Amino acid sequence: MHYILLRWFAGGLLLHDAVAIVSVRPLNGGTLGTGTGASVNMMVEAVPFYYFVTYANGGVVAPTPSPPAFLMDAPLDISKTAATDTGSNALQFRVSTDYSVVTTGATNSVLVVQLIGENGASPVPVSIATVNGAPCNGSTCQNRSISLTPSRYYAAKMSGNQTIQIGLYPSDLCYDYQGGNTTASGSGCTGPVPSYPVSGSTAKMQLFFKFGTTPDSQATTVPSTTFIDTTPNPLNLIFQVDTATMSCPANVAQAYMPGDGQFFLDGHAFAMTTGSAAGPAKFYVLVNPGANAPVLNSSFQSENMLHITASFSETSNAIGPIANSTNQDLIAYNAAFIGQDLAGMYTPIVSCTISPIYASEILGFMTKSHCFVATAAFDDGDHLAVRMLRQFRDEYLESHIVGRFLVRQYESLSPPLAHWLMLQPAWVKVLVQIMLLPFVLLAMLIAGLVTCLQVTL
Repeated sequence: MHYILLRWFAGGLLLHDAVAIVSVRPLNGGTLGTGTGASVNMMVEAVPFYYFVTYANGGVVAPTPSPPAFLMDAPLDISKTAATDTGSNALQFRVSTDYSVVTTGATNSVLVVQLIGENGASPVPVSIATVNGAPCNGSTCQNRSISLTPSRYYAAKMSGNQTIQIGLYPSDLCYDYQGGNTTASGSGCTGPVPSYPVSGSTAKMQLFFKFGTTPDSQATTVPSTTFIDTTPNPLNLIFQVDTATMSCPANVAQAYMPGDGQFFLDGHAFAMTTGSAAGPAKFYVLVNPGANAPVLNSSFQSENMLHITASFSETSNAIGPIANSTNQDLIAYNAAFIGQDLAGMYTPIVSCTISPIYASEILGFMTKSHCFVATAAFDDGDHLAVRMLRQFRDEYLESHIVGRFLVRQYESLSPPLAHWLMLQPAWVKVLVQIMLLPFVLLAMLIAGLVTCLQVTL
């Protein structure tokens, strides 16, 4: 049910959409790289967002990405502050609310960000550095503290039914928490500075995003806010410096199956080892024709004929379209692979390619019928011998556990042989037909006996 509640509160009229939420979308870095972090319903979710970061902490400098891994953008420097940065290293968030507020008198509706303390210690309001890409000022922010240079603002002006973009600096947040709670450090902080991650570990910063009203007269203090939307679950920001690695299957050729105008890839055959890095997010299959090796750098989306997003958990990722080969015109393709973790780090698998790859109508039929070798030998998925073997499989072998085991073994081992057979001259296929003849006769015999028994009974 969707309904509206009207109620008065100190300083204004609240139009409360009963299903409204505050949503937060990380924009730089984060779960899937620039601009692709999912919106979070802060009322019901405690979702982690991952960042690959760098820093200069005295004489200690963060590790750099291990080649050939790469980011599309420079890692965020969490040692920067609003006073030492031009804005490029601020954590950017797009925040929206569906609440409608009509304020009265000297009262504004605002967005306040709070940093939770270590081990769940009380949250403290922290400074907002930028709004919609520009430094906070009196027209976009309020609750200014002039004790620091530059001065800090602890609330961003935000009307109901509005979306704004805010920028936060982890170093400033830690400093703010230490000033507002001298008995504990903020989450992800060591005293007034961030807890800089090292190889093998991460740092976690927890933030609340809250929407409410506060008197405009509180121009130089931390906001005394009446929160309309107090979200129970924090946004968890995970900072990492480790790079995941991708591994190639021992026999990568067996990880794919040719099809009609495409091929199929077993994502289970590939693995991403993350250690303390974020878990796997995406799996890209890159395809180029002929002798053109796929490009495995930050230009992969524009420099390859195909870049298809596959899944590690899918056993039959459809990769295409690619042109079909014929007996007169073989069209070869090459495939290579890049993994992406939840921090947006891309990890190519060097020296892991499938080449050559062919597609054809007959290969497509083999994929659908799973009679790989027979279909390749007779060059006809509807040949009597192929139909008899398929019927033998479906009606007899699939009816008991031993038969099903044999079928699964055949389906896992025969595609490479069928692919090889497709490319052989006719006399090789005739030899295979002769080898298959006893199985065809057995299938016909069993089919005949079953038919006779059915008639007799």
